[in-house]
Amino acid sequence: MLRLMYAEMKRFLQSGYYLGIALAFFAIHIIGLEGGVPFVYWGNAFLENVGLLCILLSLFLPLYLSGEFSNRTIQNKVSLGYGKAQIYIAEVMACSIGGASLVFLNSLFYFASALLRRQEMRDPPGYVAANIFIFMMAIAAVSALVSGVGLLLKTRVVAQVMLMVIAICLINSGRQSISILTDSESFFVESREEDDPASQDLIDSFKDRKLSDAARAELNREITLSPYAQCNFATYIPVEKAEDKAKHSMLFPGCPYHIDFAIVDMLFVGIAICAGAPIFQRQDL
Repeated sequence: MLRLMYAEMKRFLQSGYYLGIALAFFAIHIIGLEGGVPFVYWGNAFLENVGLLCILLSLFLPLYLSGEFSNRTIQNKVSLGYGKAQIYIAEVMACSIGGASLVFLNSLFYFASALLRRQEMRDPPGYVAANIFIFMMAIAAVSALVSGVGLLLKTRVVAQVMLMVIAICLINSGRQSISILTDSESFFVESREEDDPASQDLIDSFKDRKLSDAARAELNREITLSPYAQCNFATYIPVEKAEDKAKHSMLFPGCPYHIDFAIVDMLFVGIAICAGAPIFQRQDL
């Protein structure tokens, strides 16, 4: 099993999809490319590209996995004596770990570009490491869910369209929840969306609104229980004030980090494996 998982990880890390995303992050940070579309932005700030990575994985993982079927790679593993459940678990874990490693690579490129620009690093190493790990887990959960669905559907176009629509809807929904939860401090408008009327309307509609404790708890649940919303929250992390952290947590409000995100994401990875493996076991390849 471990040998199969290692082989799957090696294949994924050497794939054109993985290398293409890594190259895109290199260009964003080292060259300084910035931009975006209404539901996701990219740039060379710390953790800024986690939402973009979520979209890219939702787009490319189904393509990568459908290639495993069309090239009969998965069928060949069965002929070598591996069980279908073993193959499913190895594929999902490889995609999950590979996706998480892209968050780490993106962070490395950020630090490299900061050194080249001689940018002062204000955050302590513990804070940086903890947040990188937390959002590595968020992407690991997204990758596990996407790869699990991709393996079960097998059809490239259906999986691609469905997962892209889900990702865009959940990321945008999470963005709105974050905007309300953070008291609409115009963070998104000030940083990226000065000329976006839809975003300005969103901010204006929530101005001066005071959240009740029940409403704040509901928003915290929506964000914490969705890895896609968590990916959007990564953009807010660098400007989150220490005194506001407790208000933005469903669990462990006294903890300086959003460790509740990581706990939920581990559960999602486990669910994707435990729920999907028996279904894949019964499918014809």
